[in-house]
Amino acid sequence: MDLLAQVKSALGDRYAVEREVGRGGMAVVFLAQDRKHRRPVAVKVLRPEVAEGIGADRFLREIETAARLTHPHILPLHDSGQAGGILYYVMRTLAFSDSRTNHVHRAGETLVRAHRQSWIDAARASPAQPCVERSRSAFCP
Repeated sequence: MDLLAQVKSALGDRYAVEREVGRGGMAVVFLAQDRKHRRPVAVKVLRPEVAEGIGADRFLREIETAARLTHPHILPLHDSGQAGGILYYVMRTLAFSDSRTNHVHRAGETLVRAHRQSWIDAARASPAQPCVERSRSAFCP
């Protein structure tokens, strides 16, 4: 059984899992509908091969950290748990149009390129205060 089918089976009573929307080294993110609250959500699931290999400790720490964060630019955690052998947590999802998603993707590529060319000082940068260097002068708001 593929992971999407496993997640649908394990979480189907609470969430109508629709499709995969992202995949990383540790986890897979699915778009779903919260059946109780009738809202779109993102369900992040620890990949089974990762759980078997290195265990779930890091993912559990991620859940604990996400649950404590409160900031207007951080999506809140709605739910977490383990069902059918799958460790997961649920957050609000954002509905982006394709053009908006492309803008976000292009912005990310631009930041990577700027860092590679040493225009951004990653050691001093933060999301609220990026440091941009040109020649020997720096701009750090």
